[in-house]
Amino acid sequence: MAKALGFTAKELGENLHIINARGRGVTDADLKKEICQIALENKVEFVAFDPLYKLMAEGENGVADFRPILSAFDYLAEETGATVGYVHHDPKGEAGDRNLQDRGSGSNILGRDYDACFALSAHGCGDDNVAVVELLLRNYPPRNGISIAWDEHCFIPRPDLPAEKRTSKNKKNADKLSLADYEPQAIKLVNDRPLKISVFKDQLKKNCVLTIDRTKAVVNGKIKVYQFWE
Repeated sequence: MAKALGFTAKELGENLHIINARGRGVTDADLKKEICQIALENKVEFVAFDPLYKLMAEGENGVADFRPILSAFDYLAEETGATVGYVHHDPKGEAGDRNLQDRGSGSNILGRDYDACFALSAHGCGDDNVAVVELLLRNYPPRNGISIAWDEHCFIPRPDLPAEKRTSKNKKNADKLSLADYEPQAIKLVNDRPLKISVFKDQLKKNCVLTIDRTKAVVNGKIKVYQFWE
């Protein structure tokens, strides 16, 4: 990921610290002691925890379950001056069906506690490598969501794609678009010059955000673009 983003180990230097706490049973008390001390000693500016539920000893269904860890986050931010972030998961079901403020498994106390939320949802196009990012900001004007795609070890913005989340409704209709509807995009690819079929497939898949099976269906369909390479 660092290579894809253009960073080298030398450039990162001492700016990235990772604590592998799997199996150590880290609690809110540890955040206020050891982790807080580590952050102070290393002058950390951003502390991230992944995943949140591993820090919660009693579960994540009630307000009382969340209160100790959220209090510890506040303490950590106040003592170190660092921004504190955490990764939380959604419950089962289609995330796009829920309101942004209701995202996240367990008690909805989180929606009333954080200052900013970045929510990641599957994109309505049907490609699992494409997602929609939405923001919920407490003290700033609302912002529109954006589309991103996983490409060569990192996410890249896809401003050409509308930020349409996958829902239980549009998921059923994702593959119902007529093959002929892709014809303008296919024609555009070969308007200036002929392309090898392998290159054409790759570019069509990326530009139209198609799954591999859907790309095959488009290429095997009887659309006018065939005149450019047959």
